[in-house]
Amino acid sequence: MKPHSFARNFITYRRYLLDQLLSENSALMRGLVVDIGGKKRNRRGSFMPPEGNGTRWIYLNIDIEVAPDVIGNAEILPLKSNSVDCVVCCEVLEHIKHPERCCAEMFRILKPGGVLILSVPFLYPLHGDPNDYTRFTPDALRDMCKGFENLTIIPMGGWLGTVGMLSEISKFRQKDGAFSFYQDHAQKRYYDAWVSLGGKQSDMHGTIC
Repeated sequence: MKPHSFARNFITYRRYLLDQLLSENSALMRGLVVDIGGKKRNRRGSFMPPEGNGTRWIYLNIDIEVAPDVIGNAEILPLKSNSVDCVVCCEVLEHIKHPERCCAEMFRILKPGGVLILSVPFLYPLHGDPNDYTRFTPDALRDMCKGFENLTIIPMGGWLGTVGMLSEISKFRQKDGAFSFYQDHAQKRYYDAWVSLGGKQSDMHGTIC
């Protein structure tokens, strides 16, 4: 089996937790929802976007291979200001050279009262898609999302998640920016993630709570 194919189909414990959190917060995904970095094709995980109640889900990606509805750069979103009810951005910011610009753009396109659902890795190995630039602490997330109010940051997995991820990844090693299957070497990096749920202030000039 090709290494990159195995990695793409391999679902980690952390991905399971992320899917669970997305499902628990699916009620926030209403109206016009833009999924930045989302994939119609070659998607990972089990979470399925909610349907009905006037919800319209739009996938935005730079990769035409994943069949996005909109092809666009997350640092310069090709969408009107105050036009979107909810933005979902999962496991994307680490691949963006200037993630603060993406956060500002997500704030710009959200309507007053809109919701941002954001997830990023913290302790996680390098994984180019096509590039991997950084990791985020809670302080970094608060700073990048300072335009939002009612910000909630959830550490996902904790020490048990780290142990689980180490166990799962023990048959992988890192090679040329992708995971490859390797029976005899343990991956010596640790894992966790942060999920950020924020709401845009109605006056668009608030602080993080």
